[in-house]
Amino acid sequence: MQIVDLRSAKNTLGELAYGHLLRLILSHELQPGTRLRPEDLAAQMGLSPTPVKHALARLAGEGLVVHRAGLGPFVAEPTVSEILELYDCRLMCELHAVREGFRRLDDQFIAELRRCLGVHEATWAGRDETFESQRAVIEADRDFHDCYMRLWPNERTHAWYRQLNVHIRSFQLGNQLLGRPGMQVEHRAILAAYAARDLDGALVAVRTHLEGARDAFLERAKLAQSTPEKAPSTEPMRPETLHKTR
Repeated sequence: MQIVDLRSAKNTLGELAYGHLLRLILSHELQPGTRLRPEDLAAQMGLSPTPVKHALARLAGEGLVVHRAGLGPFVAEPTVSEILELYDCRLMCELHAVREGFRRLDDQFIAELRRCLGVHEATWAGRDETFESQRAVIEADRDFHDCYMRLWPNERTHAWYRQLNVHIRSFQLGNQLLGRPGMQVEHRAILAAYAARDLDGALVAVRTHLEGARDAFLERAKLAQSTPEKAPSTEPMRPETLHKTR
């Protein structure tokens, strides 16, 4: 990992260390299961160990870092079942937000949702193999979903929703799972239902889209487990296994 000097920036050192480590985890420059030595990380960032330890504690609170007894912090290794649980939590949040927020929609919201869809389609069309391009696609997808989530003004749920999406993004970016056939059609169906003020149609469109994303992940997991390089095992499959079998 390249040495990065963060000392001249305006944010607190703990926040800067957190942002830098989060990016390394999302990009899988720090792979799942990697041991995190605060002193080594601090030296690479040109910081003292204290802000790095604060950043690691924050990441641990968010579930992206785990502490192993006698060994210290490691990048978390979510299992397939844990990732499926995240998709289910996401579905629960979005469907409830659609129901609760639908009565608040207006022409301005429709225009903003249409704009978010256009941005996502543009980033998707212009994607390449770079991490920044991949992140732009996933962040544009996040913004499309956040747009209709915000119709329901429940900040506590929004914070929880954003955090579970960080975990999903970590897996997606690390394994370059940026999309699938039919994704854009599903997004347009969500927009069309909102534009028609069709609550039942919006619920069906959102469910279809999110269950499609979950099923695509599960299919990829099954494919990775069935490759001849690794015999099927009763142990939970780790995300890096998917990465190596891409």
